Formats: sequence, structure tokens, C-alpha cells
Amino acid sequence: MEDRSIGRELKSVSVLLKRRLNDGAARSGIELISGAQGLILNHLFEQRYTVVCQKDIEQAFDIRRSTVSGVLSLMEKNGLIERASVPGDARLKCLRLTAKGLRQQQLIRSEIMLLEQQIRRGLGEAELAVFFGVMDKIRANLQEEL
Repeated sequence: MEDRSIGRELKSVSVLLKRRLNDGAARSGIELISGAQGLILNHLFEQRYTVVCQKDIEQAFDIRRSTVSGVLSLMEKNGLIERASVPGDARLKCLRLTAKGLRQQQLIRSEIMLLEQQIRRGLGEAELAVFFGVMDKIRANLQEEL
């Protein structure tokens, strides 16, 4: 087998994904936002019937508190989300999409669905099962403490 680096391959595919998403965003008139913001918008939409707090975002995407705090502050400043007090605990703030955030999320979701179709083209169920199994193992390996 050819001597290929898993890390390099993952990075290369990540760059291609980002490029395709950015191209699609430009075609669709999606406001320029970071990948993390897009993921958070989508997560808030999917969890719209539950209370979502900053800690939930940190855990869902395995992102550090300081990073999430900065991203959420920018999203709030840009009118994509709002923070509201949680009933019963005024110290805790939940996150909600604004009307602008919802519009952006819907545009982003459409682009993601098109990209996902392109990625899966020509792949069978067995290949996808192997792929996701390998990715789960890689993730677990990277999450191990050294």
C-alpha cells in the first residue's frame, strides 16, 4: 500500500469541503460566516425545542470554552443569535436563533445537503459503514489522553 498520511488526507478533504461550502455560500447569497458559526446555527435549529446553553455547544463540537465564547459573542453582535435567561436560573443563558439566524441557517442547510449528496455519490451502504467506523476509531484515538 502506498505510504499515505491519514492526517494529510483528512486535512486535504477538509480544505476541499471548506472551499465547496464557501463557493456554494457565495452563489446562494449566504452571509460570510465561519464554519463554526454555520455548525452552531445548524445545531441551534436542530435543538430548537430544547434549551441550549454555551456548555452544550462546547460539548457537542468538542470546542474550548474561550473559543465558543468568542464565536457566540460575534454571532450575537451580527444578529444571528440571542441569549436569554433560563427560567429558574437567571445566571444561565440559553441560545436562540434570531429571524436573521434562521434565514442564514436555512440557506446553509440547503448548501450542506447538496454537498453531502456530492460527497456520497458512488458510495454504497457498506462503504459508508466502513468509513464511519474508521472515523469513529480515529476520533476515539485522538480523544485519548497522552
